Amino acid sequence: MSNCKLQTVSKVFPMRFVRYAIKFLAAGATALFILSVFTCLYNYIPLHIPNGEQTTDYVWPSNSPWILLTEGFSWGRMDEKGFNNPRAIPDPDILFMGSSHMEAKNVMRNENACTLLGQALKGRYKVYNIGMSGHTFSKVCHYIPAVLRKYKDKQPAFLMIETSSVAVTDKMVDDILRDKYQYRPKPHGVGVKLLQVIPAASFLYRRWENGLKKVFIPAKKEAASSGAVRQSSPSSQNCGRLFSHLAAAASKNGVKIVIFYHPKEIFLADGSITFLEKEWTGAFADAAKQNGIIFVDMSKSFEKMFYEEHHSAHGFMNGKLGRGHLNKYGHRAVAKELEKVIAASEGKKSPCR
Repeated sequence: MSNCKLQTVSKVFPMRFVRYAIKFLAAGATALFILSVFTCLYNYIPLHIPNGEQTTDYVWPSNSPWILLTEGFSWGRMDEKGFNNPRAIPDPDILFMGSSHMEAKNVMRNENACTLLGQALKGRYKVYNIGMSGHTFSKVCHYIPAVLRKYKDKQPAFLMIETSSVAVTDKMVDDILRDKYQYRPKPHGVGVKLLQVIPAASFLYRRWENGLKKVFIPAKKEAASSGAVRQSSPSSQNCGRLFSHLAAAASKNGVKIVIFYHPKEIFLADGSITFLEKEWTGAFADAAKQNGIIFVDMSKSFEKMFYEEHHSAHGFMNGKLGRGHLNKYGHRAVAKELEKVIAASEGKKSPCR
C-alpha cells in the first residue's frame, strides 16, 4: 500500500470513529430520555435524604412528587418536611408513625388512614403522618423519645403507631432500651445527585438496591441463613419491658400511645381466612393494657370486611390479593377503628359507619 493511501486511511479512521461515538452517545441519551419519560408516568419515586430532625432515618426531598403504578395506583407530592401530607403541621394533635404501610404511597392521599381519620373527626384534631418506608415497629419505638422531644412545646394527644407484626424479641427490646440503634446514612455524592434528576437512572438504582444486587452479588451463606430465621413469638416479659419504657416516656409528656396491628391475611382452601401471628397477639395485647397503651387488633375488622364486603385489607389489582401493602379498604378499616378509640377517649359514641 502506498504512503498516500496509508495517510488517507489514517485520516478517515479517526473521523469515522468520532461519528460512531457521537451516534452511540446520541442513541443512549435518547433511550435514557424515553425511558425517563415512561418512568415518570409509571413509577417515579425520588431517593431518600437523611432526616435532619432525626425523628426518622430519612425523609423524601421537600415537596417532591411521586407516581406509583406498580402496586396500587397513586400519585401526589410530599410536604415541606418530606412526609406524605398536604402540608407540614408543626403542632399535631394526633401523630402517626409507622412503616411504608403508614406512609401509604400505594393509595391516593384521600384514601389513607390518616386523612380519613382527620375527616371523621371533622377538624377537632390536627392529624399528621410521619410514616416512612423501611421503619419497622422496632425502629419506630427507637424514635419515639426523639419525636416526643421534638414536640415538647406542644405534645400530641395521641401517638398512633402502626405495625404489621407483634413479634418482640430479647435483642429488639435490649437494643431499644440501650439506645443502640444508630442510622448511618450513605454519603450523597455527585452520582446520587444525578440519580435524583434522572428518573430512569433512579428507577434502575432502586431495582438494584431492592433485589438485583442480591442476584449478582449473593450474600454470604451465614448471613443469608440467619436472615431467613423466623422471629420467635413474643414473651410477656419482653413486651412488658418494651411497653413500660414507651409508657414512661409518653406519660411524662401527657401523650396517649395507640398501637394498631394489621396482620397479613392467609386464605385457606375452603374459602375462609386466618391471619399470621394470630397466636401471638395475646401476650402483646396484655402487656400493652398493663402499661396503659391502647392496642387495636385489626383482625376482626379485616375478617368482617372479607366475609361481608368481600374485600382484602392488603394487596392491589396490579399485585397479589392479600400480599403487599394496605389498600384503600384496609386504610378505611383502620381509620374507623382509630376513630372509635378517639371517640371513647372523649366519652362519645363513634359516628363512623
